[in-house]
Amino acid sequence: MHTFAWQMPRGVPPLSVMFEDLGRPPIRVVAKSFGVSEATVRRWLRDDRAPRAVLLSVYWLTRWGRSQLYTEAENAARLHASLYECVKRENNALRARVGRLERLGGFGSANLPDFVPASLPVWGT
Repeated sequence: MHTFAWQMPRGVPPLSVMFEDLGRPPIRVVAKSFGVSEATVRRWLRDDRAPRAVLLSVYWLTRWGRSQLYTEAENAARLHASLYECVKRENNALRARVGRLERLGGFGSANLPDFVPASLPVWGT
């Protein structure tokens, strides 16, 4: 069965564009969030570059990252709803088949609690 693999983005917008999308969060908040100095965040913004882990972390907060997550969640939900419907149809078909077989041969089965084959004696009687 296919399962959805979470997709890492191949490319992300420049850091300045993502910060703009987030409403230019305060440098002190960003520095504290990443455990770096404010000077480091200023350098990232000046150079419009940051470590990939930082870029990816910021990306998931932007509208593009959230859109990707929502799309993947929607696709996964639709896939699993379809799988549920398939299994439900198969289950109903198997129930109908078992019912038909029970009506054709109402002779019981060996695992019924009160089943006693005619060819075997009943012990204790």
